Amino acid sequence: MQKGNTQARKSVKNKAVLALLGIVAAVSVFITANGRWHEIYSFFGLSGNKAFASSDGVSVHFIDVGQGDCALIITPENNLLIDSGEREYSGAVINYLRAQGVRKLDFIIVSHPHSDHIGGMGNIINEFGADRIIMPRVSEALIPTTTAFERLLDSISNSGTEVIWAESGMIFDLGNNSRLEVIAPFSDSEYEKLNDYSIVAKFTHTAEEASVSSSFLFTGDIESIAENDITDREIDIRADVLHVAHHGSLTSSTAKFLNMVSGRYAVISVGSPNSYNHPRDEVLNRIERRDYEILRTDLHGNIVFDCTAGGLSVYVQKGNA
Repeated sequence: MQKGNTQARKSVKNKAVLALLGIVAAVSVFITANGRWHEIYSFFGLSGNKAFASSDGVSVHFIDVGQGDCALIITPENNLLIDSGEREYSGAVINYLRAQGVRKLDFIIVSHPHSDHIGGMGNIINEFGADRIIMPRVSEALIPTTTAFERLLDSISNSGTEVIWAESGMIFDLGNNSRLEVIAPFSDSEYEKLNDYSIVAKFTHTAEEASVSSSFLFTGDIESIAENDITDREIDIRADVLHVAHHGSLTSSTAKFLNMVSGRYAVISVGSPNSYNHPRDEVLNRIERRDYEILRTDLHGNIVFDCTAGGLSVYVQKGNA
């Protein structure tokens, strides 16, 4: 009788193991298909991210946060984070920053207060703190009342972070021949959409020994009306790397704007699939016709540029977000 019970227990155990393996396999297929390994990493406090060692100490990282924006600028003297993606990605972003050796943020830019750009910023500020946060001043009618924005304001208040209201022409010295210039918004601009108040900023690094400059233009979610405001003022927005506005939306990336940037690379922060059909084929065609090399976070994962004396080098880290 005891032998029969033992065999029965083994049979039940084997079936349970097989069932568990089946569940694990099914979950793995689902996670892989939906690009959601970052949630598993965050849940267990793990990270699939790799540390990136820049040859000159200056690197620019476009972090994969699905249908949202997040970028990190690292110089030997300063760390600057631009946007954060949705709150669900905050664990992945925190792990990514840790992997790059970030222990404190010197600057944060909030391009504009939509949740796909600021949803996780409160958690990130709570984790790393920040000396200064640069935000756009928007019309009173457009100030959001969302939970994401309230969390951000609470984190800023609790951390004692200095708030700087962005104005065109502001320049921030990031050290090591690196600087950040605020291009927009303009103090006299009035828009109907919050997207158009997005901070547009140009980061430039010059390798002193070779006098080689590398430049990046960050555009938030500006649409055509804000792009036209910039191009009409004939501001120098030429850049090697364009962070494509509004995830490749049809409302952005006008021909004139793309021509004035005249870049080599176009980075699109986007999740796949998404309900907006971003990036739009018409926008991709406009960008391709101007000889930009297109890099997308949904296809390439994290995208890292190393600013060297020989120019830009680009690396991708698929599946490490």
